[in-house]
Amino acid sequence: METEVVVEQGSQSKELSMLQKVLGVFTSPAEAFAGIVAKPSWLVPILLISAVNLLFVVTAMDVILNETLSTQEQVMLEKGLDQEQVDQAQATTERFIKYFSPLTAVVFPIVIILVIAALFRFVCNMKYAGEATYKQVFSVAAFSWMIYSLGQLLMLPIVLARESLLVTFSAAAVLPDDAKTTFLYQLLAKVDVFGIWWIAVFAIGLAVAYKVDSRKTTITVAIVYVVFALVAASLTTMFS
Repeated sequence: METEVVVEQGSQSKELSMLQKVLGVFTSPAEAFAGIVAKPSWLVPILLISAVNLLFVVTAMDVILNETLSTQEQVMLEKGLDQEQVDQAQATTERFIKYFSPLTAVVFPIVIILVIAALFRFVCNMKYAGEATYKQVFSVAAFSWMIYSLGQLLMLPIVLARESLLVTFSAAAVLPDDAKTTFLYQLLAKVDVFGIWWIAVFAIGLAVAYKVDSRKTTITVAIVYVVFALVAASLTTMFS
């Protein structure tokens, strides 16, 4: 999924409407990001991302509660706690999830995008001669993150139909459910179709912002992504 994008210094980009930018991220990212970088904006994609995340959490709340409470009960019983203690703990957990999950659903993706923008601005400013502003990189990160929002929308009906959060668009789907705590499952689950798509789109956005060949930014984004996937899979396996 490597797309060559080279933006010449001083090139003029056609001004796009917000709708054209949003749709262009999926259909013609180079053109969309040229408009986004020329006139950085992030509010609309952030609102869309938060709305989709909130929709997912609220709609799948019963599934989230069932899986969380089931796992909590299993762990507590294995530690030797009696059923009364388990019930008390589960009541607290249920209240916490119901009240705080919607807030987390809105705030968490914003924090993630802020961190991603800061990380890649630092890396790209060090690596490439050009220098993009934080607002430009944050706008690129926000618009590209809509790729994951599309994945959430497609995943939601499957989660509801299966009554399980173990839904993935990755090679981990071929592994049995009881393999979810293994390193292989966690690693494969991190490298899904939408993750690969995001790498390609985000790399194009960075290439436009820094006016470099997108093959360079694709390698940069892919390396960071693989490191993240290895660390996340290791930590998840360690504490499962």
